[in-house]
Amino acid sequence: MLVREYRTFYYLDGRIVRETLLMETPFEQMVRAFDGCMRKTDGLLTGLFKAPEQAQDCARRIDDLYGKDVQVNGNQLSMAL
Repeated sequence: MLVREYRTFYYLDGRIVRETLLMETPFEQMVRAFDGCMRKTDGLLTGLFKAPEQAQDCARRIDDLYGKDVQVNGNQLSMAL
């Protein structure tokens, strides 16, 4: 028997979006690997970390692996999709 876990997002505009946990992008996996948590908004990923060094290290790794421009501000990073 296959059991799937879902995450449900409730948006202020009334939208409800369900995603399986298997739908994480490589960027989300990278943020979680550096002990951060992700927040997705329309076309923007934001990662929150406990320390600024974690955000900087994660941003460097994303840039090295994927060539994406990542903005770091304190203990958070943001990236356009």
